[in-house]
Amino acid sequence: DPLKSVDYQGKDYYAECLAWLIDIKYETFMKIVHETKFILTENFAYKLFHVHERKLTKLALIIEGDTGVGKTFLLKFYSLLLNSKITSDPHQGNFIPKIREHSNQFLLTIIETNIENQANVLSAFLQRIRPKVLGLENGDEDEAEILNQRRVQIPILPAAAQQVQHAGPIDDVLLKEIKQTLKNEQFKTTILYHIWTTILYVSTENATASIANLIQSLHDFVTDELVKYPLIGTSSRLTDLLQEVNSPSAETSIAIFKEYLFNCQIKPLFYRLLLHPGVTEEQLVEFMSPISQLARELPDIEIVVFFDEVNTASCLGLFKEMFMDGTLHGTSIPKNIFFTAAINPFVKIEENIEQVHRSNYIVHDLPQSLKDLKVSYGALESRTLADYIVRKIAMFQVTSSAKSGKTMPLEDYVQGTLANSILRAQEFCEKYLGHNSVSQREIQRCFSLIDFFWTLRYDDELKFDQKSYTPNPIRCIALSIALIYYFRLPTKEDNLQRNDTKTPSREQLAELLREAIPDFDQVVQDELERFVNNNNFVIPQGVAINQAVREHIFAIVVSIVTRTALCIIGVPGQSKTLSFQIVLQNLQGAQLSTKPFCKRLPAIDPFFCLGSKYSCSEDIAFVFERAIKREQQYEQNRMNTRCVVFLDEASLPDEKKMVLKVLHPYLDDCKVAFVAVANKAFDAANANRMIRIYRSLPSEEDQKVLAYGCLGLQLEQRQENKYNRLDKIIYGLCQGYRKILRSPDIPHIFHDRDFIYMLRELRFELMNLNEIEHTSIGEITPCSLLRALEDNFNGVRSEEFDKLVNTFATAVQHCSDNTSSLSSDIFIFVFRILSCIGM
Repeated sequence: DPLKSVDYQGKDYYAECLAWLIDIKYETFMKIVHETKFILTENFAYKLFHVHERKLTKLALIIEGDTGVGKTFLLKFYSLLLNSKITSDPHQGNFIPKIREHSNQFLLTIIETNIENQANVLSAFLQRIRPKVLGLENGDEDEAEILNQRRVQIPILPAAAQQVQHAGPIDDVLLKEIKQTLKNEQFKTTILYHIWTTILYVSTENATASIANLIQSLHDFVTDELVKYPLIGTSSRLTDLLQEVNSPSAETSIAIFKEYLFNCQIKPLFYRLLLHPGVTEEQLVEFMSPISQLARELPDIEIVVFFDEVNTASCLGLFKEMFMDGTLHGTSIPKNIFFTAAINPFVKIEENIEQVHRSNYIVHDLPQSLKDLKVSYGALESRTLADYIVRKIAMFQVTSSAKSGKTMPLEDYVQGTLANSILRAQEFCEKYLGHNSVSQREIQRCFSLIDFFWTLRYDDELKFDQKSYTPNPIRCIALSIALIYYFRLPTKEDNLQRNDTKTPSREQLAELLREAIPDFDQVVQDELERFVNNNNFVIPQGVAINQAVREHIFAIVVSIVTRTALCIIGVPGQSKTLSFQIVLQNLQGAQLSTKPFCKRLPAIDPFFCLGSKYSCSEDIAFVFERAIKREQQYEQNRMNTRCVVFLDEASLPDEKKMVLKVLHPYLDDCKVAFVAVANKAFDAANANRMIRIYRSLPSEEDQKVLAYGCLGLQLEQRQENKYNRLDKIIYGLCQGYRKILRSPDIPHIFHDRDFIYMLRELRFELMNLNEIEHTSIGEITPCSLLRALEDNFNGVRSEEFDKLVNTFATAVQHCSDNTSSLSSDIFIFVFRILSCIGM
């Protein structure tokens, strides 16, 4: 067995084999593994073998697989391996830019040739730079502080004041130390920036003739470095500064050096373009042009180009030319570009079938000319998935309040509970919802949510000392699992009402998870009630805190704070948009929020987008770009504000036009928060990138909570004698509404919104003053109820409306006592009289 030989002792066998195959050192391979936190399972090892085999054949590779199985990360990791021999070798000076090292040498040359021969300038320079070099001033200054500083202004002295200052004593010891440190290339970029700024400042102050030469020297140095090292990626601002045709100033020179030191990075050798129907041929050419140019300048570098979701593109012919012919509009593409692509499977399904989870993808069938390049990559098997989850959790760390904010791994028993819970939930969803209903994204999402719940504090927990307070890890795990797996499922009662025998229920998953987390569903419900209540949020009058509102507010707040995309799916009138408005009104920042709980959460800056059948991808992209730009401004100003894109009626855009494919790059980057509400499920590719909340139809008890809230009453006081009769009437109205939803004789055009508006109208008919709640309590009369039904449940034929009224009247009569004035006969009698007089 080769695994037992001396050569493999203490080594990862798959890593050793792959390192040999790609011809790099084992140590280099493992360094990249640790830096990228890549989990090298057996499954991924075989995939890397196959990718490298295809690369050696010089053919493009199209990977077919479900969304979220790690295709992008796998190829990015492969790109790092492919070029590691060059990028990790310090002797490869022709390829890897050394910005800090060469800047040290440049400044040493400037001091020796321009500053040392001017005693007055040298003396002033040493005097000014001493605190920075010796760490006496802003010793812990970092790059972010310099980048946030305003542009340096060097005062221009009037001609009369520009007199050469007499040279003071020169600190030869300090000068020698500075030169030696520069020679050894040991100064940090922050000190280098201050050295150059000081040189220009004292040169301007002393009116030396060399100021123009200094500015030109810096310009030439930066320009030569960019030409010499094509791998240096410049910022757009640096490009603009270098192209200024007017005579450059000292301020411009400082800005150029600042951009060069802090905002230049090594150009990536892995390029990814996420496609959708809105991407044109012109945009593809624009994307490929700089990549081809870089490949020509660096023929020894292997560049990996990855086109994601190719079978959603509107220009598949261009990909055939690039992949098969090696040209782009007739121009040859460099041979050191390895083309890879990914597609989701094309599956035909029956239309007009409502599903809690859709297993199909909105994609085109791949043309025959590209099908020979396609290889199917499956998801992780159960055994491999368990190993992947355990190893992923072992790397996960949470912030410890007891150890001054340092990160620490979870305890062993917590790691075991988390691994067991995730594995059970993943396998449950794969079995009952479909193999593409969950992916590696859910696992990663768990970690970010646990980190949020770990640092969450309720008002009553603030009394504890932060260093002694320890969060409940089981609570954090339960809430994360609930948001990612549990809330996406309908309730058992909802399945019965929809006559759905295939979709699993929340109760089934809860029963399974209770084996890992005792009383899982009760823990989640208790935390929901603790999170969403009148103590933590200002709830408007007439809005009931029912299960729908609790789940929606909870999910929206967590989604926004963690910048995790969220979609809420449910029929109209289930408080989806209302819940977002409540969160928006409460999360106003530390200064404006009313409740202490909300003061500790970020403020919200909403960007609204209303979906319709006329929506196009450019409209949605425009809203996202505005939000991202605003978010960057908040971050630069260190403001605790989250920009959130709210997409209402997300199910209305035409799916055949693939309008919502434009969401993918924005949801992958997570630069801003995103909340979508829709009446039907998204396709698998979009849904997999979001937390999903499925809004089940309300239970009887939940509907009663809704009714009391809309009437401005408190359900907790319904048992009091003076409310007993009204309570029975309200219960009858709830029963009547549920019956008309199931009635075959009444059109199914009514939703909870109609019921809510009817109750709000009835609220104004209650006449007796309640001193505690400041709400009118009285009798609901036949006239007022009939008027409310006509206003909110009309629009059907007269005989259908008769049946509707009779259904409500019968339900109320059945639930109330025999002396109730709301009997069926009186109801119909009043209705006929009112109809005759034209009401």
